[in-house]
Amino acid sequence: MKAFFLFFSLLIGSQDSTIIRKYGVFDHATIKRIENSVRNGEMTRREADSRYVYYLQNNLNRLKKKESVIKSNFQAVGVYDLDKIRNEMLIMDFPIGKIEPALGGMLRVVHAMKKGKNRYKLSPRLKSYFKERLELESFHIDYIIKKSEKIAQIN
Repeated sequence: MKAFFLFFSLLIGSQDSTIIRKYGVFDHATIKRIENSVRNGEMTRREADSRYVYYLQNNLNRLKKKESVIKSNFQAVGVYDLDKIRNEMLIMDFPIGKIEPALGGMLRVVHAMKKGKNRYKLSPRLKSYFKERLELESFHIDYIIKKSEKIAQIN
């Protein structure tokens, strides 16, 4: 844990906030607020760096928690290598920010397929979720359905 803080404090202290924005750790408003506080003398650079490390750690912890939840849900349906599916989605040109929500939707499809056996048809609600909310193309939705069928047949 100490190595984590040391690494990121060096990383943040040695470079400006563009690296933080580059990796998507914080939104622009957070960076702007912290940097304005430094410029106005309300906090030192060291305090700002500590604030960045704090936010970074919270974001990483949140991501780990989400990862473990989705990973355990996929393991429950027989998928133990979730990264393989993520890589396939990248190859299929899924928007990067839509992969995790699409995986959540895929779990719903898998559970519905297991429940309905051979009579499964994508519900209008799920279709709307993929098409309108996630703004996925038809071939993305087809991939999700075909992959879900394979997963549903595992168990």
